[in-house]
Amino acid sequence: MLLLLAGCVARAPLGGADWHASLVDRPVHTQGIEVDAATPSEPGDLYETTDEEKREEDLVRRMLVCRVTIVGDLDGLDRTPDRIVEITHGDRTSVFLRPDSRAWDFSVGLVDLALGEPIGLRVTDDGLGGNRVVLQGTRRFDGGPIGWTDRQYGIRTSVRCRVPTRRRLERELARRLERLDRGGDAREVAAIVGWSDPRVRER
Repeated sequence: MLLLLAGCVARAPLGGADWHASLVDRPVHTQGIEVDAATPSEPGDLYETTDEEKREEDLVRRMLVCRVTIVGDLDGLDRTPDRIVEITHGDRTSVFLRPDSRAWDFSVGLVDLALGEPIGLRVTDDGLGGNRVVLQGTRRFDGGPIGWTDRQYGIRTSVRCRVPTRRRLERELARRLERLDRGGDAREVAAIVGWSDPRVRER
């Protein structure tokens, strides 16, 4: 009985808000950090702790956790470019900017993605020499991880996105809500459930 109760405490429901509502309710100070800013990028350790098992199910209010890796000689590019990642699915485009980074993780929350639906990605190096697209492509979601890899200008750029299970996200949300109760950052919770969720708006 105690174990059952502990399991219930360790999980929190994801909620039903969509990214459009979250975009409307985002705080003014978040505008411009990411283009849609509906769900701030706060991946935590979710990428490392998410398996790559293929599950043939549509995603409803779920999350993508992605890793960008850049390998190679940067002589063909500016040595300190801003790297811009754009992910597009449906009518939503999420844009993330990282200065001079060879590897980083990011997340996209409140994702609705049906099996077979296309998801597009573009990575651009924005430096003194102008914008150069180093990775671009479209994949169809098949229930498993999604990956893109290409080699341009002497560097190899890879992006791989994993899909945490609903149970994994509920456990992570419970941990983030506990941190928020102790004075933590509301962005961590909004990354999973959006800015319009009452558990974020009431803070």
